[in-house]
Amino acid sequence: MGHIQQIPLTDEVRSVMERVQGAGGRAFVVGGAIRDWVWQPTTLDPSEIDWDLACDLSLEELNRLAVSHHPGERYGTSRLGTRMGATAIRRDGPSRDRRHPEHVAAASPIDEDLARRDFTVNAAAFDGQSVYWVSGAADDFAARRLRTVGDARSRFHEDPLRMLRLVRFKALYDAAVDPEASRTLHDLLPLAFSVSRERRLKEFLRFLKSPPSRWHCWGEAGLDAVMEFPGTAREVSAADNADVPEHPAAAMALYMLFTRHSLAGLGAWAQSWPLPRSWRSALVRAEAVSPTWDLDDWTCRARQPDERARWLFSALARAAGVLGELEPPPRVLSAQELMDRFQVKGPALGMLLRRLSFAAARDPALTREQLLALAEEYLRSN
Repeated sequence: MGHIQQIPLTDEVRSVMERVQGAGGRAFVVGGAIRDWVWQPTTLDPSEIDWDLACDLSLEELNRLAVSHHPGERYGTSRLGTRMGATAIRRDGPSRDRRHPEHVAAASPIDEDLARRDFTVNAAAFDGQSVYWVSGAADDFAARRLRTVGDARSRFHEDPLRMLRLVRFKALYDAAVDPEASRTLHDLLPLAFSVSRERRLKEFLRFLKSPPSRWHCWGEAGLDAVMEFPGTAREVSAADNADVPEHPAAAMALYMLFTRHSLAGLGAWAQSWPLPRSWRSALVRAEAVSPTWDLDDWTCRARQPDERARWLFSALARAAGVLGELEPPPRVLSAQELMDRFQVKGPALGMLLRRLSFAAARDPALTREQLLALAEEYLRSN
């Protein structure tokens, strides 16, 4: 387990901490950076993570140090660096939406700030020299255990998204879940539907960065229903051995194949959720033309120059282990040559070009003569 005092702070983090100190305050590294350092030290890239700081300056003082606008300014968060958000140590006021407090007030010391956080492994702070954490956090770090800070029912009522975060952390870190947190999640699961679709979707996409071998955790916790996914989960499929695609839409498609063995219903689901238009159209297309696990078909469609969802099929093929070329092969027969040789035009010519393109994509080694023979065979059969 990585020692928190040895976390590799970047020069920018240290500079910001010094600026806060120069303004008469103290800054503490908190949140995911500490959790990642303790549980995944070999994969932590200090230059690629978003650092979270808690500072004991007033909200006004903190805003004066900001380098740019931060969407959470109203709730006490300022941007003090390129990838660095700093939040004033605070007491939250009442919340109408279980997310945004109606007002925040400065609070001290850091222990009080940590006591309002969701899980004990998220309730640790480091000021560059000393570590501060809630009771039991050290044991939970060592045991790789997820436990709420205080009463689980209270924590989940404050923000039901925490139930989704619990499952994400379980899968991402291969962590155990405290029995009380697990029981409470089951009891309060309907509350998760009160979370906006945007926030639920964002949390699910973060979950998909975990190894596919752990993706079953989501459905087992009842969160497939929270995401309103179509169909019913089935036994683990071949996707268990797949890599996680970099593109979120491809990861989403792979999740459906992993848990349902089919993309059936995914297109309609995508149309009703807040996805980018290009994702929706690609998922609709994938369901229509390649709805089941078919590596050969994905590879072939990835090589199709006119395939609208080519990027999605390429991502799926790569995730499933295809190492070869996925770019469309050069077209060796032109439309004009086919028109001159076979006296074909219009829709028939378009169909012939598509069939030859598909054949070349499936077998890039086909020669010009072989493609001409296939063209003749296609025309004769039609």
